[in-house]
Amino acid sequence: MIRRLADGLEHDSLELADDLPRSTLTYHTRMLREAGVTWTRGEGRACLIRLRREDLDRLFPGVLSAVVANAVPTEVQE
Repeated sequence: MIRRLADGLEHDSLELADDLPRSTLTYHTRMLREAGVTWTRGEGRACLIRLRREDLDRLFPGVLSAVVANAVPTEVQE
């Protein structure tokens, strides 16, 4: 999910992980929001999410870049 959000754009929460059940996706997006990793805003029935990249880079320099650089695409893990 973080790898997909790393492009700096807002994403519909349902598009972040196509292979997860909605309940699991909701749980993980809530954990990211509560941990301060993402911003979330509602637009109609959609829930739009983006990374808090500036805040995270200021508080933890280099950590987000390392996480994104080492994220392995799902299709490669299989």
